[in-house]
Amino acid sequence: MSTYWSPAGPTGSLSIKWGSSTAVSKINIREASGSAGSIKSWRVVNADTGAVLTSGSGAGVITFPRTSLHKITFEITGSTGTPKVAEYETYAG
Repeated sequence: MSTYWSPAGPTGSLSIKWGSSTAVSKINIREASGSAGSIKSWRVVNADTGAVLTSGSGAGVITFPRTSLHKITFEITGSTGTPKVAEYETYAG
């Protein structure tokens, strides 16, 4: 939890891409130590189609209807300061 990805400012996006279609219904966004609570609003996007799978606030476990895709994007649309994402986990659930 001490290493992380961070955008240049308060918003940004982070994607996971697979070589073949993969079914996903849950992600877990874990913020780096010392930055918990900085992500205020977000959306999860099927990067294959541009469809918003879900949106909300705060990091943690995010569920949505099971979707098959090649690339999934977590977009931070609002934060306090510069967010720091230590882990971005995906689950088929």
